[in-house]
Amino acid sequence: MFTIESKRLDLHGNDIGGSIPESFCNLGSSVRDISLNRNALTSTIPSCVGELENLRYFRLWENELTGSIPATINKLKALEVLDLSINFLTGQLPIDFELLSENLNVLVLYDNMMSGSIPPSAKYFKGIDFLLGGRGSDMSGTIPDDIAGGAASRLKVLALWDMGLTGTIPPNIFRMRELAALALNGNKLNGTLPNNMGETPLPYLRGIGLEKNQLSGSVPASIGKIRSLEGLNLHSNNLTGSLEAMGNLTSMKALSLSNNRFSGSMPDTFQNLQSLFILSVKRNDLVGSLNFLCDQPKRILLMNADCKPRSNAAAAFSAARMMKMVMGVMTTFLVFC
Repeated sequence: MFTIESKRLDLHGNDIGGSIPESFCNLGSSVRDISLNRNALTSTIPSCVGELENLRYFRLWENELTGSIPATINKLKALEVLDLSINFLTGQLPIDFELLSENLNVLVLYDNMMSGSIPPSAKYFKGIDFLLGGRGSDMSGTIPDDIAGGAASRLKVLALWDMGLTGTIPPNIFRMRELAALALNGNKLNGTLPNNMGETPLPYLRGIGLEKNQLSGSVPASIGKIRSLEGLNLHSNNLTGSLEAMGNLTSMKALSLSNNRFSGSMPDTFQNLQSLFILSVKRNDLVGSLNFLCDQPKRILLMNADCKPRSNAAAAFSAARMMKMVMGVMTTFLVFC
């Protein structure tokens, strides 16, 4: 039974099982930080959690929690970090971002089984990390044009992957000057890439994951202005045109463009990508030679190139390494306290 008066309850990583008792809410208004992550907790999140009015950090990630997120969580006006990821939570997202807009800084809910869509109130989110989707997600709908305040946002990580999202990518996302990582992969997004990619200075943007969507058209030339970009994953779309603009991404380390309809030859400017160590261009309509890249000893893998063939095992290993690196760029900025 929880009856202590304490500012912090930290029992993470203890393999604690069973349900969270209602007496959990007896912690009262003094508690600021609750960390019960990495246990084996089951059942639901008690609705009385809304009584912990001064709670700032609420971490229940990596448990076996079920049921929906209680709407009473909107009473936690002091809440700064909410991480309920890697559970079996269901139902729609009940969070009213307008009510929690003053302090909520980090929202991490990925790898659950939630449904519904991103609520319109997401435009009031003023934080730095916004993560939904992942394993088991049954969410759908479109990405709000003004998510996280649009151009006025201070968002650093926007991750909405494997959610079944439809519609187009809002141009406002590429006006978020603080953005460091963008993951919209594994959805059903269509249309073209926003023409303003790179037009607004994005000095911190290091990773973009847009793979496994239904995007079409060419890659805007302005993407070449995002010189900080280290990982770009566009594989498995319907993108066309040349690769010319990507030859200006001088910080690029991993570039995956496979399973599209890119055409033309590999630009000579790819020789300027001195940090590039993984490149995947298989299953496109590219022509010509890649010897100018293959002859450089620092290159680890070039798929479907006219270089010395690698074994299937080596290719599979290198491809897996590529994906790990790209996703590593995405998660560098995640907050797992």
